[in-house]
Amino acid sequence: MKATELQRGALKRYRERWPQLLLAGYVGVWGITAIKPVNRQDWWLENLLVFAVVGALVGTFRRFRFSNCAYGLIAIFMTLHAVGAHYTYSEMPVGNWLRDDWQFSRNHYDRVVHFLFGLLISYPLGELLGRAGGLRRGWVRIATVQAVLAWSALYELLEAVVAQVVSPELGAAYNGIQGDSWDAQKDAALALVGAVISTTLGPGWLGFVAGIAPPSPPPRLASPVAERRRWDGGMVATVYVASLTLVCGLWPQPWTLLLGLLGVSAWMLQRWSQRSDRLFYFAGFVLGPLVELLAVSSGAWTYAKPLWVVPIWLPVLWGIASLFLKRLCATLLSGRGAGSDLN
Repeated sequence: MKATELQRGALKRYRERWPQLLLAGYVGVWGITAIKPVNRQDWWLENLLVFAVVGALVGTFRRFRFSNCAYGLIAIFMTLHAVGAHYTYSEMPVGNWLRDDWQFSRNHYDRVVHFLFGLLISYPLGELLGRAGGLRRGWVRIATVQAVLAWSALYELLEAVVAQVVSPELGAAYNGIQGDSWDAQKDAALALVGAVISTTLGPGWLGFVAGIAPPSPPPRLASPVAERRRWDGGMVATVYVASLTLVCGLWPQPWTLLLGLLGVSAWMLQRWSQRSDRLFYFAGFVLGPLVELLAVSSGAWTYAKPLWVVPIWLPVLWGIASLFLKRLCATLLSGRGAGSDLN
C-alpha cells in the first residue's frame, strides 16, 4: 500500500512538472538548431514568432494552464518548426531526399508542417476556446477549425509583409514558395485539412469533449462585462486590420506610413488608457527596435528602405504590436475557468 502511494505521488509530481520538462527539452533542441543554421537571416525571421509564442505560454502559465496533452502537442510542432528553421523549409534534407527519390517537383517539408499545424494545434486551441471562451461541445470544434484557418491566413499575410519589407533575397528564402504561385493557398488548405481531421477523428478530442467541455450552457456573463469583452474584441480586430493594411499599402512611403501608424497609436491609447496599456506600448516602442537594431547590425536581416538601420515607422509598429498582444491575451483570458488544471 505504501509503495503504491509513493508511486502515485511520484506520478502526480511528474504530471505537475510535465510542462516544465517539455520546455526544458524544447529549449535544448532549439539551442542545438540555433548552431550554424543554413541561413542565419532566415533563421532569425523564422524564430520571431517562436519568441512571442513561448513568451506568451510562459507568461500566462499561472493564469491559464493547458492540459499536459496540449503542451505535448505544442512541443512536437515547435520542434518540427525549429528543425525547419535550421535548414530552411525549402532545403530540409529529408524533404530533398523525398523530392529526389520520389521525383516530386519541390521540397514538401513546409507543406507537411502546415498540415501538422492544423492536426496538432487544434487540440490546444480547442481547450482555449472551450475554457476561456465558454463554448459548448459542437461549437468548440467549429470555432477551432475556423481559428486554425484564420491563423494560417494571418501567417501567410505576415509572410507577404515580411517579403516586401526585408531585402528581396531574404524575402524569397523566408517565403519558400519554390516557384509555386499558389503556395500560400495550398499551405492554408493543408492546415484546414489537418484541423478537420483532428476535430473529427482525433482520439484526444473524445477526452476533451468528455472531460473539459461544459455539459450544459455556461452561465451568461453580466451585461456590462459581456459588452466590454465584445468591445475589446472588436477593437483588437480593428487595430490588427488597420495596421496590416497600412504596412502592406504604404511601406514604400515610410513617412506616410509613419503618420498612419501614429494615428492608429493615438486612437489605441485614447481607447485603452490604463497605465499598464501605456507601459506596454512604450516598452514595445523602445525595446522592439533596439532588439531589431542589434539583429540588423549583426547581419541577421536587412530592410529594403531603412532610414538608418531600421525603418522610421518600426518603433511605432512595435508599440502597436505590444499593446495589441496585451489586449488580445486579456480578451481571450477574461472568460470563466481560465485557471484550472485539467490533468
